[in-house]
Amino acid sequence: MSELLEWAERAETASARKDFKRAAMAWAMVTALDPASADAKHNLGNALAPLGRHFEAAYCFLDALEIEPERADTRISLGSVLLDLGQTADANAILKEAMEIDPSSALAAWNRSLALLRLGQWQEGFRLFENRLLCPGAMPPPVEAPLWDGKHFDGTLAVWAEQGMGDAIHFARYLKQIPKRVKETILLVHPDLVSLFAFSFPMIKVLPLHETVKADRQIALLSLAHLFGFSGPVPPYLEADPDHIEAWRAELSGSELKVGIAWRGNPNHPADERRSCGLDTLTPVLAIQDVRFISLQVDATGEEPPPPIENVTHRLTDFAQTAAVISHLDLVIAPDTALAHLAGAMNMPCWTALRFGGDWRWGDAGETTPWYPKMRLFRQERSQDWTAPMANLSLALWALRALR
Repeated sequence: MSELLEWAERAETASARKDFKRAAMAWAMVTALDPASADAKHNLGNALAPLGRHFEAAYCFLDALEIEPERADTRISLGSVLLDLGQTADANAILKEAMEIDPSSALAAWNRSLALLRLGQWQEGFRLFENRLLCPGAMPPPVEAPLWDGKHFDGTLAVWAEQGMGDAIHFARYLKQIPKRVKETILLVHPDLVSLFAFSFPMIKVLPLHETVKADRQIALLSLAHLFGFSGPVPPYLEADPDHIEAWRAELSGSELKVGIAWRGNPNHPADERRSCGLDTLTPVLAIQDVRFISLQVDATGEEPPPPIENVTHRLTDFAQTAAVISHLDLVIAPDTALAHLAGAMNMPCWTALRFGGDWRWGDAGETTPWYPKMRLFRQERSQDWTAPMANLSLALWALRALR
């Protein structure tokens, strides 16, 4: 076997195992041995991007396009990296080119939807966002029924949450519009959300995702945005059970500034390493005196929060309990996780720490979001550097405490 083939085999194996460090090293050797290979440069870029080496990845994709200018797949990868770099307009342009080269590519259309949504082009963005369901690895409908078109019908509709809990909470804003159009609605969501959603939407039958149901029509929860559109903030649409609120009252009473805090999200999320800030980065925030910090980090997995953080998470058995605690707080501080969405959906003050080149729903700049009126955004200025947002968070918290 030639040296080139040997390194290519190593690279393919490492890429298949998602061992991106080894894959990047091996693909770099392949590009050195075969500098005219657009495939090698493309694959090197795809190995570098998950490592957070976005600038290097972008240059790899540009080099690949110099060799093979009409590649749609390389444009898709380049567009995705440009989104991570916060270059949304450039990403939109390159992804539009990818769609023109390969009009049948659901991946190109879905990635472009992320650029359009970040730019606030909601109608076209959510139309193209539907292509996510056609991409490799997309969750198939758990209900065998035709797709609902949003029209009135005298039957049962199954709505299913195909992505994470944060997305489910975010798009739950549309659920109250459904019972006006159908006879019966069944919502399939993550088990930890069932109790909260059942209380907040009593007109809907809420079941865990693994339940088997029969329905006349079905639709993915996130697809409701395409049907109903987006016209700005809505009233609070998630609420805590008064009985749960009362159960926490004595423990969370008092006049001090009470701040719920979390530092990371679902570790299985593909961007979690970049979006989760980590407990150690919160040091400047936790240094503010006369603030009662309460941990809402339910999956701390042995990571015991140090003083001054109070740990009540052993009693947060689901999001219904977390909502009850939040109802007693003055503020929630969290990265871009389901917890931040929960506070926003309850219309509670929330300060959200965002990674550089963050998710489409937060736009590219600014401290506010049209999705949640009482949310304030604190953005990274550089990739994987939490110094600036944590400094700004601590200053804002100091000012808030001083006003009490």
